Amino acid sequence: MVNTPVTHSFYSKILGELNPIPIFLVFGIAAFLSFYYIKQFDLYFISKSVSNKKLIFYFSISIILGFMPVLIDLFITFPKDINILFPESILFYPTIGVLAEIIFHLLPTTLLLFIFGFKIRNHPMLIIIIIAAVEPFFQVFIGTGSSNIVLRDVLVFLEVFIFSVIQMRVFFKYGFLAMYICRIGFYLTWHFLWGTIRLGII
Repeated sequence: MVNTPVTHSFYSKILGELNPIPIFLVFGIAAFLSFYYIKQFDLYFISKSVSNKKLIFYFSISIILGFMPVLIDLFITFPKDINILFPESILFYPTIGVLAEIIFHLLPTTLLLFIFGFKIRNHPMLIIIIIAAVEPFFQVFIGTGSSNIVLRDVLVFLEVFIFSVIQMRVFFKYGFLAMYICRIGFYLTWHFLWGTIRLGII
């Protein structure tokens, strides 16, 4: 059977045995409701202040930041099968990136705003720091399934946190789409390019 985005095996590295269709549908609906709610806090899918020049700038910055895990990999090697390879990667990373942005950034931000309202919206840096810790916390403490924290885990937490801070700042200034474009820039370096090159080096 051909491995496509609608088969269980295509996303099994991330979703396990879960069916990807209802997963994307549920979180797609959740994202729509989130955008409807957070519009009152001046957070949008696409901000009016965004421009192609700004998108290209942050996309370029994200490509550079994608070298952070590459440096970690060079000194403290990740497992060989950590990346999805070409040609599956062309569909896998852009789609799983949308899901990641919804789960790790959009929904937690919406929850914070729902609980604390404009009191916390008036302190955007506090929101950014809190939400930026969600994805690295998941990757290190939940994703690994291990209670033993080693140097590599600490470095992964830091590099994902740093990148998430940048993403959240972009989200507050230019919207969700700009934040997603940053993730694709990061993925371009770490998953697309290095994901293939590393197999002949490590």
